[in-house]
Amino acid sequence: MYRRRSPPNTYSIYGEPISFFEIYNSIKTSNREICGFITEYGERIKVNEGPQIIFDEYGTRLNRGKCPTPILPVLWHTHPKTSKYYPSIEDLLLIIQSDIVEKSYIYTIYGYWRIKYLHFLDDYIYRKPVIDLITDATNKFYWRTGRGREYNLQAIDRFVQKINQLKDIIGNTFSIEWHRYS
Repeated sequence: MYRRRSPPNTYSIYGEPISFFEIYNSIKTSNREICGFITEYGERIKVNEGPQIIFDEYGTRLNRGKCPTPILPVLWHTHPKTSKYYPSIEDLLLIIQSDIVEKSYIYTIYGYWRIKYLHFLDDYIYRKPVIDLITDATNKFYWRTGRGREYNLQAIDRFVQKINQLKDIIGNTFSIEWHRYS
């Protein structure tokens, strides 16, 4: 059920070092996701940008701003201030279903999420319960936080507690944590 491949050589992926200040500034000032990876020495490398997120005159989002993230052991991407500040179903499944990714950081306007899973879910028997749990948690979070845009620590705590119930389905090496910027 569980397997891990050897991680690819991160030095063959091209990108540029980026500071946390530059990441946070991008979240505040840009309508684009940016993404990259973290080296074994802790250096953040920016690899890509997603498309400009476009809204209509009523504020309805017209496109996805997903940044094409490389598949490496430690990833990061942003959710700009015009986006919701919690992990999507796709964000969570990326790490659960990858046999390479072990950690993913999502930087948002309020803080960051750290998602960790040290196995690879290769058994589709578990797929429906995993997706059902994540869908339930993200839907509740969406409404408890003004459509994912208002800071609500109680909703964050509930979300973390609910998503961490994935341990009961896929094993105890899964975890999600929320870290508020100081």
